[in-house]
Amino acid sequence: MEYSQSYKRSYFGTADPNVVLVKFSGTITTGEGKPYNNSYVGTYTISEDGKIERFVEQFNPNILLNGWPGLQPETYSMHKAGASTDSGVKLQNITFDSEGVLLKGHLFLPPSFDAEKRYPAAIVTGSWTSVKEQMPDEYASILAKDGFITLTFDFTGFGESEGQPRQVEDYDLKIQDIKSAVTFLTNHENVNATEISGLGVCASSGYMAHATAQDSRINKLILVAPWLHNPEIAKSIYDMRPGGTEGLLKAAGDAKKKYAETGEMEYVLAASELDPLSAMYVPENAFDYYLNPAKAAGAVYDNRFAVSSWEPWLTFDGISIGKDIEQPVFIVHSESGAVPHGAKAFYDLLQGDKDIVWLNEFNQQQLYFEKDAVDAAMKEVVGYLK
Repeated sequence: MEYSQSYKRSYFGTADPNVVLVKFSGTITTGEGKPYNNSYVGTYTISEDGKIERFVEQFNPNILLNGWPGLQPETYSMHKAGASTDSGVKLQNITFDSEGVLLKGHLFLPPSFDAEKRYPAAIVTGSWTSVKEQMPDEYASILAKDGFITLTFDFTGFGESEGQPRQVEDYDLKIQDIKSAVTFLTNHENVNATEISGLGVCASSGYMAHATAQDSRINKLILVAPWLHNPEIAKSIYDMRPGGTEGLLKAAGDAKKKYAETGEMEYVLAASELDPLSAMYVPENAFDYYLNPAKAAGAVYDNRFAVSSWEPWLTFDGISIGKDIEQPVFIVHSESGAVPHGAKAFYDLLQGDKDIVWLNEFNQQQLYFEKDAVDAAMKEVVGYLK
């Protein structure tokens, strides 16, 4: 096996003779001559003729345990079920049904949890392509510390949840999944069903907004660093990509047709600093959150994007739905964040109680995980909800 750059790597066999786990560590040099922390774990699927069929950068606990016998699953889990955090918040692994698909999630219980009481609750969702172990769990655990029962989950086809094909960014599916999560909380014996909030971070803000407009059981809508776009804004952004918006839509149609005919989905990288065909491509370390194992890439994040996703993503309208939302809305954003003009357009359409706070000292990805940024955002959110 040849590598264009040399850095430390270790190989581990798995229970599947066609799957090899490789642990990479160290710093490599990008095409622009800049150093990049390239420590991560990947799995190679090898074809019968010895060629690499598939490569996935991720932490898959089941594969890792086969590669390192004797280690415990919690070694690779950001959150151990039943464990208490430093703040006393407890986590439970849960499952629920969404239109016949089994979704897996985390339920966070407040430190003072009393099984005889009912608590206000919130569903927390993250950026596109993300999994629950990323920004959703970060925000949910903080909110739980302040007395809420909070729920995060992997959307259909993502993370630990079921669903095929994988890694499809489909707004209809994600909106339905959120409403199914509301049903789960509504039926929970310790949740006050009249106090269920929806908290969307980044791109899921649009999905959460649609779910709120469609489901009166969500009594408040909270958006943090919301990426809110419509087809016009999407076109202005993605026309700069190779092939432009029309090229991406054509690729999506071709991928969807191929999947229908063969059962095989076309994928590109979800995030990359080097590959202009990736879903999130900006050089200069712009997507370090997704690529750096010390940040989000060390979770169970699968850095793939189903090419068919371009059609629903580019045609989605997360802005005009604002006029249909009757519940109170609270937004925390930054002028240095993603598409602030989209958030402003959405805010202007809201007819009911609304408020917006600007934390302009932070950028988009800082609001995903950096302590100062997340704490500042959550201080505003908790203050609003309390």
